[in-house]
Amino acid sequence: MEDLEDEYAIGLDLGTTFCCIGVYRRSWVEIIPNRNGEKLTPSVVIIIDDKNVLVGEETTNFLVKNYDSCIYEVKRLLGKQITEAERKELEKRFPFQIVKSDKGNFPEIKITKDGKTMIYSPVEISSYIIKKMVLNAEKYLNKKITKLVITVPAYFNDSQRKLTRQAAEAIGLKVLRIINEPTAAALAYGFDSKQEDNKKILVFDLGGGTFDVSILSLDKNEKDKSTKFEVLGTSGDTNLGGEDFDNILVDIVLNKVQKYVDTDKIRENKEAMRKLKISCENAKKLLSLVDIAHIRIYNIVENVDIFLKVERSEFEEGCKPLFDKLKKPIESALEMAKLDSGKIKEVILVGGSTRIPKIKEIVRNYFSESEINDSINPDEVVAFGATIEAEKILHNKDKNIKNITLLDIVLLDIVPFSLGTDIVNNSTNEEIKKEGDRMDVIIKSGSSLNTPKSKKYRTTQDDQTIMPINIYEGDNEYVKYNHLLKKCNICGLTKRPKGKTKVIIKFNVDENGILNVEANEIADDNKGQSINLTVKIDEIGLPDEDIEKLKEKMEKLKKNIEENIKKEKIDFIEIKFNLKKYKDSYQKYKDKKK
Repeated sequence: MEDLEDEYAIGLDLGTTFCCIGVYRRSWVEIIPNRNGEKLTPSVVIIIDDKNVLVGEETTNFLVKNYDSCIYEVKRLLGKQITEAERKELEKRFPFQIVKSDKGNFPEIKITKDGKTMIYSPVEISSYIIKKMVLNAEKYLNKKITKLVITVPAYFNDSQRKLTRQAAEAIGLKVLRIINEPTAAALAYGFDSKQEDNKKILVFDLGGGTFDVSILSLDKNEKDKSTKFEVLGTSGDTNLGGEDFDNILVDIVLNKVQKYVDTDKIRENKEAMRKLKISCENAKKLLSLVDIAHIRIYNIVENVDIFLKVERSEFEEGCKPLFDKLKKPIESALEMAKLDSGKIKEVILVGGSTRIPKIKEIVRNYFSESEINDSINPDEVVAFGATIEAEKILHNKDKNIKNITLLDIVLLDIVPFSLGTDIVNNSTNEEIKKEGDRMDVIIKSGSSLNTPKSKKYRTTQDDQTIMPINIYEGDNEYVKYNHLLKKCNICGLTKRPKGKTKVIIKFNVDENGILNVEANEIADDNKGQSINLTVKIDEIGLPDEDIEKLKEKMEKLKKNIEENIKKEKIDFIEIKFNLKKYKDSYQKYKDKKK
């Protein structure tokens, strides 16, 4: 069939361990395969040298031999500030070194190859992965892709969202929107199907590296036939996911063999640990189907073979501390939504880790009166929803769009963290003073996106022309327990006596979940027009010059990535067959709901 579309926008689930990408064409969402014909692509980069990298499915057969230059789980490093103790702890998990950036306490990745040292930022590695996914889509569609929607965990902060956008922009892509993963999943389930009015659903999203809980209300408007997806509450943990369950199995295996083997030799051997990690990941998947998994690793280190069995009960006991962590985000999301568990009509399971039987049991016990829904592939559902949003934005002004259902979707998301500034605490209470500056909240957590809020502040010095403020996100009363987001200088104030100039600072969180700051000056007598002030922001992210350097570097590596993707053809016949099977199964799900 001839493809008559002039332009496509793709939906990208940029996961911690795997990525998934989709496109809307022929009135349906197609999940795009990689060159191996697989719908999931590893979020892995192998550095060959400073001019050559392997990305995604290309890395599969080279992981063990190149483990010391293998970079993965970079999403967990993106936009985070770390202490020295945290840096050392992180290095125990990864084959690569983690160093602090010279521009702050941000982690960077250090790779030493053939005596040469190379430093990579998490943004740069994310750019490689996004580029590979886009090239896969271009080969599949035989079209140039320039626009996309990217998903992020609902609990991603402002810095992490901005850096995700920068990673795509660095390779010349236009990000139509950054959408929360649970919200994308809800779009997938609610798309083109009959739903109850004012239905409350909870999206339980446990993927490879992050955990999100979002509660949404699905409302039908009979007048304009639109469907409103309104987020009521959200919570999560950006350091909880499938990788953590894999690490539990690694510890179980090493504890079992420590009587017979010097496990320090295994832990200190990067190649051996990668072999063990892969085997434990496979065993974890098997334990979701059977009660016992056998692990066989030959020559894990010299003259040492591992052959043992792990029971599901052992795995569940070891994971109990992780299972216990699931409860708090659920309760926080319900509290934000002002609902109890009995009001949740349906729970949607998203992410590969929801296949673990104990996790399903925990969800069923907590929501005993709710329908538990995993009818759409939990690995693909986020990309499915992101694709719907991408197509909706792309053709929003196209009156001739065939599937009018796309234009009927209204998406209302919320701010996951409170946003505010620090104010000096002048209390005489010594206990309170010891805690430091208080958080002056401007936007409360749970507020709708694109709803500007402002507060007035006065100058504290005579002839003051600059007002410095620090912007934090978090829900603690004191700023030191929250996350420093930006450092700002409000510049251009008119010289007046102390307290005679008022400054209105306006916060607005846009549809991507990114904070924008404006400021205006008003004289104390309120006479005359307000003055727009300059807001100089010290961003917690990459400066423009670094983005430009990254664009140049990506352009040089582009040919290398493109050459790798041309090496093998995608089996389109098999893909079309799988797509038909997937579409048929979804149709059965819709018929059942009717």
